[in-house]
Amino acid sequence: MSTKCLPILFINMVGEMAYIIQQRLQAQKISKEKSFRVLSDIFYTMFDKKFIEEIFKPQEIYSRRIMRTFFEKIAHSSIMRLNETSMDKLYDLMTMAFKYQIQMCSQPDQIIIISLNHIDGIRKILPNDEFLGELLDSNLENFSKLIRVSLLLREKKQMDDGRFLLFPSKDIELPYKGEQPGTIKYFTGGKITKTETFPLIRKQISYKKCETMVFIPLNL
Repeated sequence: MSTKCLPILFINMVGEMAYIIQQRLQAQKISKEKSFRVLSDIFYTMFDKKFIEEIFKPQEIYSRRIMRTFFEKIAHSSIMRLNETSMDKLYDLMTMAFKYQIQMCSQPDQIIIISLNHIDGIRKILPNDEFLGELLDSNLENFSKLIRVSLLLREKKQMDDGRFLLFPSKDIELPYKGEQPGTIKYFTGGKITKTETFPLIRKQISYKKCETMVFIPLNL
C-alpha cells in the first residue's frame, strides 16, 4: 500500500466533512455566530501547520476504525458535540461521497483537481476568515512543491526549475488503447454510427500507438 496516500485522503474527507457540517448547521438554523465558531474551530484544527506536517509524512493509511476516531476528535475540537449515531452518519457520508468522486476519475491528475476543489470549497465556507486563508495557502504549497531529481534531470524528463518535461520529443505515445486527437465518434443505441476527423493545428507532432499497458521505466 502506498505510504503517500494519506494527505489526499485527509484533504478530501475534510472537504466533505466541512460541507456536511455546514449543511447541518444551516438545516438546524444555528445562528451565524455559532456556526462561524464551530466551523472555524474545526478548520483551525484541521489545518494546523504541525498537524499537516505530520499528515504529509510518508506513512500507511489508517484503518477505518482509527480514521473514524480521528475525524470524531476533529469534529469535537469545536463546541459542537455529536452522538455516536450522528458521527457514524457523518463519517459514512464523507467516505461514500469521496469514493464516488474517486471512481468518477478517468486519470490520476483528476484526483489532485478534486483535492484542490475541496480546499477551495472550504475557503468559500468562510470567505472572510483571513487566518483560515493563510492556513489553506500554506497547505497548497505541499501540492505545488517542486523538487529537482538528478535522475529525471539527466534523462531530460525534468527542467531546471523542477517542472516536468512531459513531451520531450515530437513523437508522443498515446495512452493504452488511446486514439489520436481529432477524432469524433457518433453513437446511436450504444454503437458507433459515424466517425469524423479534423486536422490538428500542430501538424509537426506525431502520435505513436501504445501496444502495452506497461509503462516504460526510467533507466536506473
